[in-house]
Amino acid sequence: DKQKAVGGAEYIDPKMRKSTDFMGWLGKEETQKKLEGKDVLMYCTGGVRCERASQIVKSQIGDKIKGVFQLKGGIEKYMMEFPDGGFWAGKNKVFDKREACGVEDPNGTGGVVK
Repeated sequence: DKQKAVGGAEYIDPKMRKSTDFMGWLGKEETQKKLEGKDVLMYCTGGVRCERASQIVKSQIGDKIKGVFQLKGGIEKYMMEFPDGGFWAGKNKVFDKREACGVEDPNGTGGVVK
């Protein structure tokens, strides 16, 4: 997994193509060692998948980590609350006609008309 130091936190990219890949990634010994003894912050497009994923993390390895936290409302809500992007950089992939949104193009790159 590619890791980046971001503001004192370690970013771990599970490189998932779909949310159903999460269980397999979490079940890997390598993943569990990376998360062991740490607080885990999860973020998703709109937050819905994070609700489920957070519960899976707690049930599978909750005794090995400090805690699980999530960005309520996901990146969608975060960008609404911080129109300048806050600490977010890049695009947020979404599952509608917008395709991907960013601070510079909140209406998306998929051609949705304002």
